[in-house]
Amino acid sequence: MQPPLTRGQLKCLLMGVITQKAACEGIRGIDIASALGVSRASIRKILAILTEKGYLVHQKQQVYLLSDTGKEMIDRIFPLYEKIFCYFHQIVHLSEFDAREGALALVITLNEDNLKDLCKHL
Repeated sequence: MQPPLTRGQLKCLLMGVITQKAACEGIRGIDIASALGVSRASIRKILAILTEKGYLVHQKQQVYLLSDTGKEMIDRIFPLYEKIFCYFHQIVHLSEFDAREGALALVITLNEDNLKDLCKHL
């Protein structure tokens, strides 16, 4: 069993996937830092921890790819995120930015079982 992720680590990993780069091209710390509005140094530290925990694989030139473990976790969590995002954006009519922020906040706060229960009702 993999070590649990903190909220910040999960948010960083999800932002990499949301930008559609982690699965194929890889993600760079600067892209995540820019998307989250935080320093590159803090993101570099989180990416190093995610690599140590086995969720990412470090490539050359500060590029990270999802590991098999990272892909498995994202395959479980990302559809829940997308369903919540679509609900906020299409049903509640939040802006795309606000819908993404709200969905991300729920995903990093609730555990996976609670997210699944929530999504059953959306």
